Amino acid sequence: MNCRIQFLCKTFTVIILFFFHTSISKAQNTKVELINADILIGDESTDKNLRRLIGNVQFRHDGTDMYCDSAYFYAEDNSLDAFGIVRMLRGDTISLNSRRMNYKGNQKIARVWEDVVLKDKKMTLKTQELIYDTEQQQAWYETPAVITQSDNILKSNRGIYQGKESMLYFKENVTLDNPSYTLEADTLLYHIRKETAYFQGPTYIQATDKEQSTMYCERGWYNTNNGKSVFRKNAWLQSGVQKLEGDSLLYDRFAQAGESFGNVLVSDTVQKISIAGDYAYYNKNLRKSSVFGDIILSQKIDDDTLFMHADTLFALFDSTGRASDYFAYPNARFYKKDIQGKCDSIAYNSADSSMKMFGEPVLWNNNYQLTSNYIQLFMENNKLKSMLMDQAAFIVGEVDSGYYNQIKGKKMLGFFDNNQLRQIHVDGNGQSIYYGTNSKKDYIGLNKAECSNMIIDVDDNKINRINMIQTPDAVFKPMNSINDELKFLKGFVWLDYKRPLNKEDIFNWR
Repeated sequence: MNCRIQFLCKTFTVIILFFFHTSISKAQNTKVELINADILIGDESTDKNLRRLIGNVQFRHDGTDMYCDSAYFYAEDNSLDAFGIVRMLRGDTISLNSRRMNYKGNQKIARVWEDVVLKDKKMTLKTQELIYDTEQQQAWYETPAVITQSDNILKSNRGIYQGKESMLYFKENVTLDNPSYTLEADTLLYHIRKETAYFQGPTYIQATDKEQSTMYCERGWYNTNNGKSVFRKNAWLQSGVQKLEGDSLLYDRFAQAGESFGNVLVSDTVQKISIAGDYAYYNKNLRKSSVFGDIILSQKIDDDTLFMHADTLFALFDSTGRASDYFAYPNARFYKKDIQGKCDSIAYNSADSSMKMFGEPVLWNNNYQLTSNYIQLFMENNKLKSMLMDQAAFIVGEVDSGYYNQIKGKKMLGFFDNNQLRQIHVDGNGQSIYYGTNSKKDYIGLNKAECSNMIIDVDDNKINRINMIQTPDAVFKPMNSINDELKFLKGFVWLDYKRPLNKEDIFNWR
């Protein structure tokens, strides 16, 4: 008994309760009853307690029937050793087959060896050695076992079966194989009737789909019938190039949809984009992922990183599982060392590497402030290539305190080189103000021009030349004759106080 207690303490503490039960039930022992044997051999000269039974041997004890080819029966000890084809039946619910068995009637404990098969109405357990409590309907083993139930095949080195609770406890090298996925865990509890697995310790679930989606957690449960699960503690879900992390994950395998709560992170390993927040929703069938809460999007671009914040961020995916479109709204802001922006909402399309800004968009590029009713940026190799500003386009660059170069038009096209604004095409209602300098680079006066179409060359963040495509209306005013009416084009506004100065500043909506 002491050896058995040590064995169980090493395996699962819960089984100690069983020994407490057996210790108080000894006074109520009933005798093992011999029902049948073709041959009975007894030798009182050697052992009055021992009987040898051969052929169609059957015993019964407290609702449990036992069958074997041969046995040694110890009547006074209320125990037996069975050999051959050994079967134990408890009603029509549980059967236990083996090649050898030792049964102690006072404790109602059977120990079985060789080709052990334990069955109930829901599952089959196979191993080489097992201990079974007939009264509590509990079994435990320390030899590798295979359990089959429906489409599930469970394996472990150690485990416990609790028939009354319809529970299985697994320990060491636990695997669960299903046509749709495989599971690996350190410790697993499995509810047979509910077809639900409960995880304790590092657990991996690998889907067998073409993307081989993987889930990981250190606490949680998974229903193998309806595909619903909850993962906690260092939980994450990887599907294709998309990865979803959080303090806890809820996932529906059949709907291919998941939710994440607390310290959420959605990342794209190919595009090097990650989105952090408080809550995320992912639906593979709808090809959609959303993040809410204290959100920040990060994208690694060469030696720099773009940071974006909004109240909500969501992504749409293409057929390969890659995010093709990102949307940020409302109160969208972003920061990168050489470009910053704010607007109500942003749409990014990875197919053409374009970013669209809606709702009073403002863009800052080095010394320039760009505003329009609508702004669209086009990128190539993670660098700004061109820009479209449609309706009420306005570019402002501060040249000195209170003095600003300005370009205004109905529509503008901007062209960049190494993320530096190099040229601007003004299409319709073009107006400009820029300050000229002498050879000493002192400001000498204000050039103000109106022309329907213009081409402006920019060098070192300064206006270098303005080409008037049609007949211009231009005027030059020396510095000492400039008044406030001349200094500003209609619609001028300086929004530098709203400019994000670092990645933390994108959370300050001004």
